[in-house]
Amino acid sequence: MSNSSTIASFAASLSFSMRFVCTSLLLGMLMLPAMPLFAEEEETWRINLKNADIREFITQVSAITGKSFIVDPRVKGNVTIISNSNMDAGDVYELFQSVLRVHGYASVDGGGGAERIVQQVLAKQSGSDLDFVPGIETEELVTRVLPVVNTDPNELVKILRPLIPQYGHIAGILKPNALIISDHASNIERLSEIVQRIDVSDTSTVKIVKLQEAWVEDMIAMLERLAPEQIGQGANGPNRVNIVASERTNSLVIKSPARSTGSSNSSANWTSRPIALAPSRSSVSPTPTPPISPRS
Repeated sequence: MSNSSTIASFAASLSFSMRFVCTSLLLGMLMLPAMPLFAEEEETWRINLKNADIREFITQVSAITGKSFIVDPRVKGNVTIISNSNMDAGDVYELFQSVLRVHGYASVDGGGGAERIVQQVLAKQSGSDLDFVPGIETEELVTRVLPVVNTDPNELVKILRPLIPQYGHIAGILKPNALIISDHASNIERLSEIVQRIDVSDTSTVKIVKLQEAWVEDMIAMLERLAPEQIGQGANGPNRVNIVASERTNSLVIKSPARSTGSSNSSANWTSRPIALAPSRSSVSPTPTPPISPRS
């Protein structure tokens, strides 16, 4: 082979290699993520929908938040949202939870990082990552255990049940004293505050008042006539006073709130004072003797 042909072949090979290297570098540059020269602001969205299909809304939320959803076939309906504020991805997700709640649906853990969109009546049977995590106010359905110290949990169930939606659940456990509630986390936080205000220790005090001059049964009857709204079988309310007679010791056993015991004690002491008889002011004056006239 002549030198000229060898040089031509080498030049052609070098030209191909240069083209391959240049092409590879260009593709590599195109595949690199775009690096902005300046820090960009967090992306926000403004959502306004009118009678939009709820499944299309779920698709939009998935694209914004990056979450995966498994939609129950029974999830249907139209969504209307009116908003004039910009929301980040977290705010959009909370809005999404509110929309689901209004339409009778809820999102629960579906496994594999996905969430299932189901009817609310079925949601309480599924677990959540936020179960048993206090202090979180969200529209997600969660389950919490609220400890009860001073009150019968079954009595609290009667009080709180009207405050829980039909698809929620509440139950009382006597041992240990506790409430189990399945509801939206935001509503459970409100119920927890109510329980803390109701579940307080008994502040009643007990005093024994020994009577000196009055009879114990007569004293109770008189006190019931003086304050029938606080003492006796018809008494009710926070100022109710319970009085038991101890006939053997002629004493009153009084149980009432601290502010009421003092007044009952004072009344009993005052009415048990001895009765002092005032000295009589009448006097007996001697009958005047008629004068004796001399005999004639």
